[in-house]
Amino acid sequence: MLSLLWQSKILAKPLPCLNSSDECLEVLTEAAIANSYRIDAVQTQIDIIDSKDLVIGDRIEYVERKRWVNFFANNPVEMPFKLVANIFGGGDLQRDRIAIADLEVKQATLLSNKARLLANVQDYEYKLREDILELLIEYESNSKAKFLMEDRLDTLDFKYQVFLVDYTKGQSNTDKYLSFSSRNADLEFKQYAIDNKISSSIRKLKYLTGFE
Repeated sequence: MLSLLWQSKILAKPLPCLNSSDECLEVLTEAAIANSYRIDAVQTQIDIIDSKDLVIGDRIEYVERKRWVNFFANNPVEMPFKLVANIFGGGDLQRDRIAIADLEVKQATLLSNKARLLANVQDYEYKLREDILELLIEYESNSKAKFLMEDRLDTLDFKYQVFLVDYTKGQSNTDKYLSFSSRNADLEFKQYAIDNKISSSIRKLKYLTGFE
């Protein structure tokens, strides 16, 4: 996961690339991961689990270190009774065994929860990557469509200019003029729709990655 320093740097920059290459996909995916509030929230939960796991681990070590001390008692009068009780699995030694077992169950539960959270993060990171790839492919596809549409408009405009020469000389008719206008309006509408799709892809990419 990207550091907060790197995250703060990318948030102040425009999109660094807009293509479906592996390099661009990697850069934008890492940015999206760093920009994800959902992943941040899960990471906070994982950090809390790690802190609790550390405390429980220290507690288990402490109980382990002192468990054999329980064979003896500070009070000489109680020593024989405690020693016998510990030898036969009872007394303070048994209490410590139960305490350790309880701590180990809690620790195992924490680690299980952490594994589940990490799996969720992995799944979400994979989804982010797929979403970004889809948006990049859409952007590339619509960019090519826009280029072809602009070429068609340029071709139509050239034909229209030729037509105007004939029209002004009375060598053409109004129906053909209206036909040019209709075709031009249709192509411009399609170009407008493509522009909207391109803008939408860029907007979604910026939202996911945090780039400006």
